[in-house]
Amino acid sequence: MSSSTIANHCICGNQINENQVCCDGCEGKNSLHIEGEIYKKQKKGGTFKKYWYVLLSKELFTYKKKGDIKHKEMKSLSGVYLKDEPDTVDEESGKTLF
Repeated sequence: MSSSTIANHCICGNQINENQVCCDGCEGKNSLHIEGEIYKKQKKGGTFKKYWYVLLSKELFTYKKKGDIKHKEMKSLSGVYLKDEPDTVDEESGKTLF
């Protein structure tokens, strides 16, 4: 597979064809699948860098850009509970922080 090939992922993390919503093994399961662009504040210099995030069930995958095949980072969210808090805006960049 070339690096320019766009990857579509099932809720379980397996790659699927463009016309599929999920793989055969996950058909009918109601698992979470959310994708989107996020700006992450860098440790060095405090600047913001754009990443593509994919939340598949209880795992959060980070990619350098949308469509990348290989993820940069994966975090398991098993046992994590989220608390809803008001958004904060970074004064310097004007970006919304979560």
